[in-house]
Amino acid sequence: MTNLSYSDMYELLSAIPLFRGVGGDDLGLILDRANLRRVTVERGEPIVMQGDACRNLIVVLSGRVRVVTQSVRNDYSLVEWIDEVHTIELEQLYGLQQRYARTYEADTEVVCLVVSKDDVRRTLMGINIWRINLLNALSTAQARYRDMAIEALGDSLEEQIYHFVRLRALTQYGPKQLTITMATLGRYTNSSRVVVSNALHRLREKGRIEMKAGEIGFASLEAFQPQSST
Repeated sequence: MTNLSYSDMYELLSAIPLFRGVGGDDLGLILDRANLRRVTVERGEPIVMQGDACRNLIVVLSGRVRVVTQSVRNDYSLVEWIDEVHTIELEQLYGLQQRYARTYEADTEVVCLVVSKDDVRRTLMGINIWRINLLNALSTAQARYRDMAIEALGDSLEEQIYHFVRLRALTQYGPKQLTITMATLGRYTNSSRVVVSNALHRLREKGRIEMKAGEIGFASLEAFQPQSST
């Protein structure tokens, strides 16, 4: 764990969407008043755990992160990977439930920028462009979840399976790994185990998924969406 120098801060913050447009004077103010920490997380170590209290603004600056979403009933889990600059669950910082909804683990060595919630409130919230960036980020996330919540489930079971994954995924691209039984997936899609099994085998034959005991792999979520049945 290291504190950031002036030169380090200017270089690192320029790559973070929340700080885009923040001028030099304000960046200097941030460095003088806020404790910005650059934290290195070794491969295999957790960054935050699902259910932990959200006490910091955490931005992944480099490295590959493994993200795990565990259902409340512990009847499925969804794994995905992020390898770009990413702010971890910004909406949880001051949300209704200020706890992380997913577990984030370092899949490679990961470097994060960490700012305490107190420093966010005392310093960052006083900078107009930062507040605008924050509102834009939160509004974009809210609109995404709203659109997915009201979209049609689709005519086919294949589409409903796609919707199930998409609604629970952090990102709408890249590989996903769903650990679930066919019976459980059937309950979520209002289908029998046999019908779910047939749908998954059709998707595998089309090359859209891979399957092994209890696991369904999606090589690329954005390429998965099946066509509507006719």
